[in-house]
Amino acid sequence: MSLGITKEHKYDYEHVRSSEELFMKFRDKMSNEEIAELVNCKGIVKVTLRSINQSKGKRVFEKWLNDCFKNSHNISREVAERTLKDVDQAIARKAEEILSRK
Repeated sequence: MSLGITKEHKYDYEHVRSSEELFMKFRDKMSNEEIAELVNCKGIVKVTLRSINQSKGKRVFEKWLNDCFKNSHNISREVAERTLKDVDQAIARKAEEILSRK
């Protein structure tokens, strides 16, 4: 099965949930160092096409995804939603670990 990916495509590592979003969510519960640990935890950073990363910017994933479908970008909603679910589970596990140390 071809995904239409060629060696000409450029890739980035992408924080699916932005550091800004996580900071706003956890700033009352965690120190800046703990938030930095959360932001870079295993499972939150994924490889994606550079064009997708640049399109998303700092927007909240769900808002960006809805905009993508309005603008007819060729993105699989199923894959995107599964990725987001996996990322949110990784964040929840890491947040629980960090908060349990207090």
